[in-house]
Amino acid sequence: MDKELKLVLIVDDDKIYRELLHCALSDLFRVITAEDGAAGVRMAKVALPDLIVMDVMMPGMSGLEALKALLQGEGTARIPVLICTGTNFDPGMRNIFRIERNCAGFFSKTAPLDFIVGTVERTLGGFGA
Repeated sequence: MDKELKLVLIVDDDKIYRELLHCALSDLFRVITAEDGAAGVRMAKVALPDLIVMDVMMPGMSGLEALKALLQGEGTARIPVLICTGTNFDPGMRNIFRIERNCAGFFSKTAPLDFIVGTVERTLGGFGA
């Protein structure tokens, strides 16, 4: 393959969901994972992924707190972040995340895997273009 695969960081405290996404994305992308928001921010600073898929509700540092922390980093501020959640994501909460310029979109953890993979592909193809 001529081009190196894009790097995707999955940040989710649910180990089974992390592994599911890793399997779904690993044929098309290089994939690394982190088990919570703080670990995700640390990993993003070192690995500088092309995209981050992040859960909203995590112990310690929430998805929103991690999103804001990424914006503070010189190398991480421009990394697009897709927000995923297993709970009902009301429009008010969506607006809170949309304020952050690195929030590239949202999806439900219950969405079909082909939809999630397609969302990742579209985001990597169009974010910042």
